[in-house]
Amino acid sequence: MATETRLLALLLVVALSAPVLYAETLEDFVTPYLYPGENFSSDAGATQISAGGSQFVLVKVKGVESFFLSRSESGGETRYAFVNDSSRINSAIREYYASANYHNATELDHLIGHISAFNASRYPAEFECKTSIGLDRPGATCGVTRCESCMNVPFCADKMAYFGSDFAASIHQFEVDTGAEQQGLKNAVAAATAMKGGAVDAAVYSSYLTGNLTAAQAGAQAVQTNHLFGCFEITGSQLAPAGLEWCAYRSSARMNSQWCRDVPANFSQLTEAMTDSNAISGRIVSNASALSRAQALYNSMNARFNFVRMSEENESFRALYSQVEGRASNASRAASIILARVSDDELSADLAALSELLLRVSQYGIDRNFSAANASAVQLFVLSEKVDAETRNLTADFGAFMGLNNDTALALFRARLYLDPQDRSLIARLNAYSEEKEEIDRVVGSGLPMSRDAVAQFSNDLRFIGQEADDVASEKLGQRTLQAGTWVAGAARRVSIFAIDLVAGALSLSGDARETYARTLPTVAIIASGAFAYFACLAVFALLKARGVIRLNRLSVVLWAIIFAFLFVLMGVAVATANSVVQQEMTRSTFDLFSSRLAAANSTAVIVASDGAPAGALPLMSSCANAVSASLSASGKTVRVYALAGGACTEPSGAAAGDACTRDVAGAPALVLGYANQTTSSFSVYYSTRGFVSGPASFHSDCLVARALAGS
Repeated sequence: MATETRLLALLLVVALSAPVLYAETLEDFVTPYLYPGENFSSDAGATQISAGGSQFVLVKVKGVESFFLSRSESGGETRYAFVNDSSRINSAIREYYASANYHNATELDHLIGHISAFNASRYPAEFECKTSIGLDRPGATCGVTRCESCMNVPFCADKMAYFGSDFAASIHQFEVDTGAEQQGLKNAVAAATAMKGGAVDAAVYSSYLTGNLTAAQAGAQAVQTNHLFGCFEITGSQLAPAGLEWCAYRSSARMNSQWCRDVPANFSQLTEAMTDSNAISGRIVSNASALSRAQALYNSMNARFNFVRMSEENESFRALYSQVEGRASNASRAASIILARVSDDELSADLAALSELLLRVSQYGIDRNFSAANASAVQLFVLSEKVDAETRNLTADFGAFMGLNNDTALALFRARLYLDPQDRSLIARLNAYSEEKEEIDRVVGSGLPMSRDAVAQFSNDLRFIGQEADDVASEKLGQRTLQAGTWVAGAARRVSIFAIDLVAGALSLSGDARETYARTLPTVAIIASGAFAYFACLAVFALLKARGVIRLNRLSVVLWAIIFAFLFVLMGVAVATANSVVQQEMTRSTFDLFSSRLAAANSTAVIVASDGAPAGALPLMSSCANAVSASLSASGKTVRVYALAGGACTEPSGAAAGDACTRDVAGAPALVLGYANQTTSSFSVYYSTRGFVSGPASFHSDCLVARALAGS
């Protein structure tokens, strides 16, 4: 049996070595080995590879790596041959992808720089704390029950008799956590330095680097909660429990409860180092991955060659194998798509097993062992179902992550719409969250597969960012409810609108003129009302004086003068206060007021202001306007879309809109979409309800404003 196996293997090698053809084209060589339903011109793609001083061609068929061929030139003719050694395939693939995707020294220096910055942020306070408890000395240690390091520092030793066992336990835990932190950072720097040299297995060292950074981060976070920096988990008690008298428990007594000062560790630097490490790790082709791909290619070529032999010998088995291979290919193709975005060890292993099982079916066909081929085909279908299930689960997880990513982008956008330019602190917070979101977008947009752990971590980060963005918007809305919004401002707005609408027809005022008068009329009316009231008081006084009701002497003249002076000041204060309230209402023009007015309206207009927009952005702006229209129409509104260029208002078809444009824009809330290098927004709601939102082409492509207005 062993002799027959060796003979079969020898025949297979000979068979694969035989096709060394003086083919004119790659198509001539590959076409005989294509399966039914495959076409070289539409389904095959070739990648030229240089490795080890030789030239190779990697051929994918329908997106699946299927052939690995050697290529040479001789006498003006191109020769192709199967590479029948999986070790040689592995070596070539490894060398090619290492040169194409390998990390560089600059990236590693950048990572090491983040670690150094983190060390610099924690070192002074952490070393000061170690000094106070004796852990700064070489070889110093602190046991749980016998803390020798503290006993060697008089100031610390004097306190041990009074502080109880928790004090020594806290010092011991501090030693453990800082040791893990320091060792993890040291190992991470060593791994990155070794990778810069290029003589190590990058995949192994990259995993070692990430693992040590994770351990260092855990240690650093544990340090922050040590009782040496305050016992904050027990609050509300005036007296500490027995044995913990050294540590205060009231949340307001933080400074009095600390043995050591806070360590201001810059965790953002450590997070950046983790991000860089994950990005580097994602690009590295491990030895196991390269070997798996090499074996899969070798198996694919064997399967195709064997399929050709089987098709010639047994047409019925050819039909069976075609069905089996089609099922396995469908499962492999779907899995390969999601594995290009998210890596998963179990799914990758099942794909390799699927390839091996397909090869086994092929071998049984060659051996004409059709019963075994049928049994293996059943196993293959079962494994294909498992691969499909894993693919669906992984796709669902990634889809949920991408949905969360989109929702977070919307939350940031909505929060930014609520803010005014003077909300500097809220804008700064929102900018910080936007930068964290952009870091995640850079990893997602790199095209490299992410680990499931990275997807989970990023999902948690996105939930945090989205919640913080919602909190910013809620905080702004909370501030808004405290601002003046009294009946005086509302009445002034209604009076302004009534007065302007009354005279607009007679004077043929334009929309801009109406807006201007609406903003100035309240101030004029308030001042006029105050002056009228004051002079009315003077008139009443003069009338009473003329009728002899009021008699004046030297003292009463002085008193009446004081009264009217006080009345003048009081009237001035009242006028100024009323005008301030009205003006505040006029400037309350953020997104919440605009959206509430829009929600209350039955019709609205969406305007594409194309002035200054490049030609390539115009289709995106129009598409976004249509998306906004569809979003608003879904809530039962009548929506008209117009284009505004050079002062001319047109229908989407290009026909002049004429009076319809003026009527719809002036009589209903309107949203104007413009073009700008940076995303900006402003809103006007006092007389007319207008929203002005501008941004670059990418802004209109994402069209978050359509989702932001959904339900309005």
